[in-house]
Order: sequence, then C-alpha cells, then structure tokens
Amino acid sequence: MTAVTEAADDGIVLYNIYDAGGERVLKTNNDNNVEITINGTIATPVAVDKLDDYVTYVNPYYVLRKDYFTTHFYIEGERVATKLSEEDKDLGLFFHHKDHLGSTAYTTGISSGETTQHIEYFPFGESFIDEKEDGRDEDAGKDNPYRYNSKELDEETGLYYYGARYYDPRTSTWKSVDPLATYDPIMNVEHYVDGQHNNGVFNSGNLAVYGYTYQNPVRFIDPNGKQVDITITNTAVGSTQLRLIGSESLAGAPATVTVPTYRMSVTDKATGTITNYEVTRESLVATGIDYDWFSANEYEAENRAFEPKNEVGEYTAVALSYPSGTDLEALALRESGSGRLAADPNRIGDEQGFASGIMIHVGGNFQRGGASYTVGSLGCFGLAGSNEGNVGIKNFIGDVVNRRNALRNSGMDSSINVTIQKRGNVDWNWLIDSSGEKDNSWLNW
Repeated sequence: MTAVTEAADDGIVLYNIYDAGGERVLKTNNDNNVEITINGTIATPVAVDKLDDYVTYVNPYYVLRKDYFTTHFYIEGERVATKLSEEDKDLGLFFHHKDHLGSTAYTTGISSGETTQHIEYFPFGESFIDEKEDGRDEDAGKDNPYRYNSKELDEETGLYYYGARYYDPRTSTWKSVDPLATYDPIMNVEHYVDGQHNNGVFNSGNLAVYGYTYQNPVRFIDPNGKQVDITITNTAVGSTQLRLIGSESLAGAPATVTVPTYRMSVTDKATGTITNYEVTRESLVATGIDYDWFSANEYEAENRAFEPKNEVGEYTAVALSYPSGTDLEALALRESGSGRLAADPNRIGDEQGFASGIMIHVGGNFQRGGASYTVGSLGCFGLAGSNEGNVGIKNFIGDVVNRRNALRNSGMDSSINVTIQKRGNVDWNWLIDSSGEKDNSWLNW
C-alpha cells in the first residue's frame, strides 16, 4: 500500500492510502491528530491513540465513514441510489438524477420523493448552485459528495477523485500529468510516445497533459482520468470486400468492391489488455455508369462513410440486436445520448452535417436463415479480417462484455466509450471498374 499526503487551503493535511492497483482505499486528515500504521510502521507524523474523521472504501458498494456508512446501488455500472446507515439505524435512501455527462443534478428522498439537493455546474465542473434541503424530508441532511461526472468531491481540497488522478474544477486542470504521457508499461498498456491512443503524440490534444477532455467538457467525459475503451483509428492495415449497395440495378456492375481496412483497438483499465481488430470505414452506394471514350465502362458510387466533424470524435455505445433475423448484436454509437451524430459536412447523406444509425457491426459474409450475405454499409464500421462473419462479431461483442463485467466488478465506470479518428484523405466519389477495383487513373490526367 502507498500513503500520499496533500495540503488543503486551511492547512489541514489530507492523507490518502492506495492499494497496489493505485485505487484509493482510505482518506483521513490531521485535523484530529490521526495516526495511520501500515504493517506496524507509523505512516503519519503524529502519533495518537485513535483513528478519527476518516473514510474507508471497503468496496464499490460499501463506504465506511466516521459517523455513518453508505451503501451504493448500481444499474449497468451506474450509481443510481445511495442508502445512509448508522449502526442498526437507517438514515435514509436517496436517488441520483443525472445529466448527459453523468453529473448529479438532483437527489431525491425515497420517503416523499421531494428534492433533497440541487446542484448546477459550470462547464468544467465547478459548482455554481448548491441547494440542500435541511430537515423537511427525513432523507435530507447529508451532503452528496458524488457530483460532477458522478465522481467524489473531496471537500477538504475541492478536488474530484477520478481513480487515475485528481481533477481541480476551479482551474479546469488535472493535478498530475496524463498517465499515458509517461512511460510505465507496468501500470499502463498504452503510451502516447508509441503513437497509441488517439494517435498518441501526433494528436496535439494529447500534448496538453493536464487538460481535461480536449477542452470540450460539455460533450466529453473522462471516466477515470485516462481515456476511452474502443478506438477506431485512421491507420489502414489491410483490405477486404464490401458490398456495393445498388449494384444490381446497373448492368455489369460488380457486386463487391475492394476497400481498405483500419485498425480498431479495445482496452480497459480493469484487465489492462489490448485487443486489435480490423474494420471497414467506407460506405459505397452505386449511382450510375460513367460512359467515356477512353476507357471501358466504369461505375460511379457515392461514399457515405461516417467521419466525425472534428479531428477526434468521442461517443458512447449501446448494444442492440442487428442484423434482424439473426442472433447477432452490434454497438450503436451515441453522442450526448442521441443517435444523431455530428459529421463531416462533406459527407453525402440525408442530412448534411449529421449521421444516424452508425454502428460497429458484423462484416464480410454472414449467415442468416441458412443463406449467406455480404455486408454493405451506410456509414457503419464492419468487422474485417479474422473477425468477419457471425463468429467474428460474437467474439468482438463477447470481448466488450467481458471487459464491462471486469470494470463493473471493480467498481469502475463500465460504460462503452468509443473514439473515432478522422481521416484526412476521404474520397467521397468513387469510380469503380468491372472487377470491383477503385479506378484512380483519372488522377493522372
């Protein structure tokens, strides 16, 4: 175990004790002359006969405090309610009502359903309204420490504890550097210096090692002081066949087209492992035949690929059944809780600047009702390479589910977070020859 101290503004020294995995297991301060011993060795400078004014984090569901203890209740890894107890007496139960960033805006008591606390935040997390009911409801009277992004606010220092580091909402900065900016292969599985995670040091946003969520806290969150779980990169790693949607209406048009595949990595803090996959990013819809005098007939296609509006797109994902008529699942992307995603304005689609129905789903050839189909796409990402087909998507979804369970069992944020790196060289209009290859010869004219 490790003991770390930090000074509060009023001169009180706060002591934090961490386990071998870096998670905080106890905090206390010297306001009451506290003594902490680790394996029989005094870890604090003042020796007294008792431990006072403390918080002990027994597990994600149970927190022991000086005068009472709390029991937390979760649904899908998200804290939804907290019960307060004192020895054999229940002090009340309150529910957390959150905004799209997971920040608690209201708490309500179970006895009357009335609001017991109301909190509003500035964009970077500092509270500007904090109203607390004092006694009208039997559930009132205790201050809710789980606030911005549902993280715990240490009232002694005014810092939020995110797991990997502490965040100061008053200055909008972390109190230590991004762990991925250092090189620690024991504690971290990705490192910016290796070009990993959101393009590493080649992404200017990652160079701001004290900055919070690329300076866009209204849209993004940072679950643990690190980054997200799934990253779809702009690094091409191979090629595969993708169905040319609408080709059956054009005489002689190929049924499939050769398209590049891109690396997609999946990781999480609980297991510390990385799995790499391949996905397609193109979305080709046949629109006509290109009749010209200097070459055989070629076929015109619109590329309806989804590209984020900004250099890096940050989303959450939810699992759903897809395609219909199968037992397969896909991950549907959400932005601020909505399936309507801000997109590159050059994208060809029903609504300029936006895209809907974007998923990570089965790719290649898949089976449905005893028949084989080749996957097409309308802006989605299809599994490719060794993870094509029914088995491949099941392996991918199983990987994600196992990681979510590991996070949930560790009491960490178990949401599925997806980062998409924008490509800078997208061709929105393709010419395709009869063999299904993209024709780039016109670029030489």
